[in-house]
Amino acid sequence: MRLINTKTFQLEEYFDSDIPEYAILSHTWGKDEVSFQDIQTLSAGPRYRDRVIGKEGFLKIKYVCQQATRDGLDYAWVDTCCINRSSSVELSEAINSMFKWYMQSSKCYVYLSDVPSDYGVPLDTQAGSSVEPVRWRRPSKYDALVNGPFARCRWFTRGWTLQELIAPKDVTFYGSGWNFLGTKVSMTALISTITGIAQRVLRDSTNTKESLRSICVAEKMSWAARRQTSKVEDEAYCLVGLFGVHMPILYGEGKAAFIRLQEEIIKRSDDHTIFAWNYCDIEQESQYTVLAPSSSCFLKNVVQWSRPRNSGPYTMTNRGLHIPLPVISPSSGSNKTCLALLDCHYEDDVTGALAIPLTPRSDNTYDIDYDSSRGRVVRVDLGLETRAMTRDLYIRSQPNVPDRGPQLTCQFNIDQDDSRAPSLSIMEYYPSRIWDAENSRLRLTSNDSTSLETWAAIKLQDTSGRAIGVVFHISPQRMPERTSTFGVHGWIYMQTMKAEVTLSHLVDQVIRGCASASAYEYGNHGTYTLALGRRHTMVASNTFVSGNDSQTLLNVTVADRYAPCTLRRVFGASPRPLKTVEGAPREKDLRTSVSTD
Repeated sequence: MRLINTKTFQLEEYFDSDIPEYAILSHTWGKDEVSFQDIQTLSAGPRYRDRVIGKEGFLKIKYVCQQATRDGLDYAWVDTCCINRSSSVELSEAINSMFKWYMQSSKCYVYLSDVPSDYGVPLDTQAGSSVEPVRWRRPSKYDALVNGPFARCRWFTRGWTLQELIAPKDVTFYGSGWNFLGTKVSMTALISTITGIAQRVLRDSTNTKESLRSICVAEKMSWAARRQTSKVEDEAYCLVGLFGVHMPILYGEGKAAFIRLQEEIIKRSDDHTIFAWNYCDIEQESQYTVLAPSSSCFLKNVVQWSRPRNSGPYTMTNRGLHIPLPVISPSSGSNKTCLALLDCHYEDDVTGALAIPLTPRSDNTYDIDYDSSRGRVVRVDLGLETRAMTRDLYIRSQPNVPDRGPQLTCQFNIDQDDSRAPSLSIMEYYPSRIWDAENSRLRLTSNDSTSLETWAAIKLQDTSGRAIGVVFHISPQRMPERTSTFGVHGWIYMQTMKAEVTLSHLVDQVIRGCASASAYEYGNHGTYTLALGRRHTMVASNTFVSGNDSQTLLNVTVADRYAPCTLRRVFGASPRPLKTVEGAPREKDLRTSVSTD
């Protein structure tokens, strides 16, 4: 391990037990960083020294060395200049050791270059035990923190900085002028809100590894779900320390790195939540694989049972995942789909287990039976476990994917009053892989027009900063009077959203309560509208336009003005309520109107 002498700025190398106490830097890379080769030229003469000192990245090194000296430390570690990246062997060793290096540091300084030098987190939100109550006592101040420069800084969006937040025992945050912002301990609740990481993990600095062992794979993956890396492979490499695994570093392998990461996790863990990934922004082909293509696929609210129920050893083989699982077979009919019960459940639901729908094959293997209308993982009531029989399964890891076929296009519009400034804007689409953002269109393809059923969502924002999630269920159906034409059927759900809630999580919440949402159904040849709220009316309307064997078109419009009549006037009764979702509008706040051709 190479360390910078904080007094001479020279690199010194130490091994194992000889490594002295040191400070370590966590930051986001800029365009003009000081490299391993650069720092070695500091003593080569004024010409070289001035060139290195003039680099923008040298200021960070200077800040770190000065702060380390004030903290009584003689050495510091900075990733830009302490690793010889021209050596693939050294780079691989460094990546596999990174978590350990951060965990063993005496001090970790987080430098946030995009947080202004005059910005500071209010002191009354920094006491560890008083942060959370501030959210309720003074919501305006807490909201300002959650949406302020600190919360929005780039550091919270990068993949590598996740382990740099969790691993060190002593973390201090500094702004662009090395202005003190706070510590990990003093801002635990705020950081937890920003990152989604459990507060107990952030607080437990004495035994980080033990604390991480108590967290299931799916939850740890969800922490990285919204983070980004410059290289595709780094999505996996930045997580090796978090899961306590080691793997060869092979830049150029692309998305295969994330598959290898999960294979290494499986070798050391019996945690079934690694298979409980669901909705994510990926190509359709990946929904049929056993292992997830990205951390963005994992749901935060999936946990293991407190006591193992269906646990048994499992391995990845050349035939796929070999695993013994309780299987519920179809009772009758032509449906061959069976349900393999996993040893996990939704965190807020102890009455149901999660299962993977499987389709048996003639060679005694199984394919994952993915359906966009229900997702890749389904909930099964525990009462059905009595029908399950444990089977020795081989679930194919790379099954054949159905050929693509007919297409459905959904046109999304915002209807605004031209006489005043726009009051609505589209902030996010889900899933973005099938959204044409430039033309506000959603495109779906399938081998069978009747299986184009899917869920999609859009996040809107009004001028007050309020976020609104619009989730719609799209289900093309063949029209009996015209066998070559497909209509559109489904329903729309709308609710205000908290800043930390993702569209994928909102879709998951809605799906889990969709059985009682029939009152909001829409069908062919009509215009259907759904309004949200009394004072700030939001309207979603959708109209069937046309369809044929190759394409079906659905038009969806959101407007910011409407005077809706009540559901009771339209239907003669109130609708059955959806399953309660935090932040959802109450039944009395929902309005709808229907007009048919």
